[in-house]
Amino acid sequence: KHTKSQTQIDSGKLLQFKLDQASSQHIIGLLVSAYAKPQFSGLREVLQNALDAAPGKTVRVTMPTAANPLLVVRDEGPGLDGQGFVDMIGSVGASDKRDDKTKAGCLGIGSLAPMCFAESMTMTSYRGGTMTVAHIYKEDDGRLGYTVADPVPCPRSEPDGMEVSVPVPPDMHEALADGLEVFRFSPAICRRLVVDGSPMVPNHVVLEDSVKVGAHDVVFRVMEGQTEVLQGAL
Repeated sequence: KHTKSQTQIDSGKLLQFKLDQASSQHIIGLLVSAYAKPQFSGLREVLQNALDAAPGKTVRVTMPTAANPLLVVRDEGPGLDGQGFVDMIGSVGASDKRDDKTKAGCLGIGSLAPMCFAESMTMTSYRGGTMTVAHIYKEDDGRLGYTVADPVPCPRSEPDGMEVSVPVPPDMHEALADGLEVFRFSPAICRRLVVDGSPMVPNHVVLEDSVKVGAHDVVFRVMEGQTEVLQGAL
């Protein structure tokens, strides 16, 4: 802010970049395809959104199988109404996490992450006795589009929250299961995850030690199991 460019601006005003509408779909595609490990990133982003939606509450996960190739993630958060889908899903970069230090994310593209490996996905929001469905899909030229249906009544017994359903290609089922393993390194997260009807079991700590690094106490834990996602870093 305090450095002047060699190129002078006549008006002296601070100018802002604009998103070119004609190029917006191209930019969206670039953002979504930028994930280095699609199978891990898509799962991680969906789970992280669900965990952030209702801190402390349970997130239920159904992993894809040959008989039912759908990844389904259901949280117990507040859900979204139709305008909420337009504001949060249809506006790239929009995020309700940006000023919340307790939540991961804030880039505003995580909800679209599964589209880096899927052709479509469905988000079903339950909110105050109504159900609103958003369908996100790839067009023939690869651009992303979405539709939001009008809300309809749902059973009163259905709790508020969001259900994300993603058809997973068969050759990615095993990789997706490997991606889920990384969450076993966090006991706090495992306590909130129910996968295919069973609580997720965290990795077992086999060694723990604390050392002083400068002014900080750092705890190192050696845990049972391994993951390709964090290979080396652990």
